[in-house]
Amino acid sequence: MLSRLSAEGSVAQDKGFSKKEKAHEDQYTRQRDAESLAKLRADIDKKKTELDQLQAQHDAELRKTGKD
Repeated sequence: MLSRLSAEGSVAQDKGFSKKEKAHEDQYTRQRDAESLAKLRADIDKKKTELDQLQAQHDAELRKTGKD
């Protein structure tokens, strides 16, 4: 009977551990997703800045050629 109780107790502990492990994995995944999104947002901002600079150069070139 003692071994039966021990076996039941270990199953209960395994279920609790699985929930804790799953929660930890979910937290890790959310953190990685947040980091990826932050990096993508930074990349987008950088590209927007580059685009604005190129647009300004293009506009300046158009003004220059229009004056000639």
